[in-house]
Amino acid sequence: MTEPNHYEDDSDDEDGPKFGRLLLVLVGVVLLCGALTWLMATVFPDFPNFS
Repeated sequence: MTEPNHYEDDSDDEDGPKFGRLLLVLVGVVLLCGALTWLMATVFPDFPNFS
């Protein structure tokens, strides 16, 4: 009797690229950049001119 091989799985989820996860990460990065932009505009409204 042979041992089951865990590397040979019949599921299709492991073979292809994970576009859903990539899309969620990209949306999260865009939201983070938007939040940082809003925060910088709120905290430092006249950033280039400190005079």
